[in-house]
Amino acid sequence: MQASVPCCLILGFTLLSLGGCTGKPNPNEAVATPPSGEVDAPQLMFDLASNGSVPIRVEDPVASHCIDASKEAVTIHVRRLFLRKYKGFFTEDKRAGVVVRARLSGKSINSDPIDVTIPSMNAVAIDKEVEGQVSVPLEYEIAQYLALKHPKGTYYGINLAVDLAKTRDKTSFGKVLDLAGKALGKVKIPAVPYLDLASQFLKFANDAVEVEVAAGTGAVPFANLSLAFNAQAEADLAKCKAAGKERTGGFGVLLSTGTSGNLLPVQDTDKLYCLSYTSGATYEVTAAKRKADGTCPAASEYKAITNDNVFFLLSAAPPVNLKSASSPALLESRRRCEHYKLPLSACGVAP
Repeated sequence: MQASVPCCLILGFTLLSLGGCTGKPNPNEAVATPPSGEVDAPQLMFDLASNGSVPIRVEDPVASHCIDASKEAVTIHVRRLFLRKYKGFFTEDKRAGVVVRARLSGKSINSDPIDVTIPSMNAVAIDKEVEGQVSVPLEYEIAQYLALKHPKGTYYGINLAVDLAKTRDKTSFGKVLDLAGKALGKVKIPAVPYLDLASQFLKFANDAVEVEVAAGTGAVPFANLSLAFNAQAEADLAKCKAAGKERTGGFGVLLSTGTSGNLLPVQDTDKLYCLSYTSGATYEVTAAKRKADGTCPAASEYKAITNDNVFFLLSAAPPVNLKSASSPALLESRRRCEHYKLPLSACGVAP
């Protein structure tokens, strides 16, 4: 199989390498796995290490703004993960183990670096299976109402790593990850994680997960990307994008692997395709080829993609306005969750 360039900067995200890549890159060629049946776990590891992936942004259907680290709180909601049905990653009762690690970076008020990782382990029932690809509904907030600036410092970046847990037998993901799943669950980032009373426990749990992932015996890296926040307000979205800073809205990681059908290439994806997201019964990323002039076609032209992928929503608003109905940022967030048919808390709107 062909390998793609392991690191790229696009759409305000830094995509990190999923593994050592060798061979001549051919990122225009997506790799479809067989149309039926299961593929062994080692094949998944090879596919993820040898083939490319790309961060994607789904332009917000309501509005979007550049996130201001000096004034805003962020909410990151992970929706679901679509994955080819590989053997060794699903229990007999059709559960998938997904490890999500959020690594915060920034500076304290003394200019000391802030670097802390919050892990979560989720054993999630498969929602559906279509032509060999399964949908894993995670549906929780990785961060909720997280103020980027607080009395002890400021967070300027969040790295998100998504790993797939291997099964050890028909019903288990192994003692370490099963324990992590029971202890951590869908844990949210604490308000001040590096000072939180549970930080030692979180460090212990994260170290245990890190060992499992690094060894390759307990989990396999699926997606890894970094979000960077602007140090101050920026009204110009084009400047925000050009600087590689985050805007509110939908984003995710698109892998070159998947099932045959509408399998998109992972190079120049944004230039070649318009992306959207359906919030109906299928919750899929959809795509359509851009017109010759670069504009997007009619909604009827969009089709569900068949690439393996994971999708998130990012919302932000000043913490003092989380319950203010008149706040422009909160109105934007409210409309976003209404569009995606999610509880308002998923978009950072306090109850």
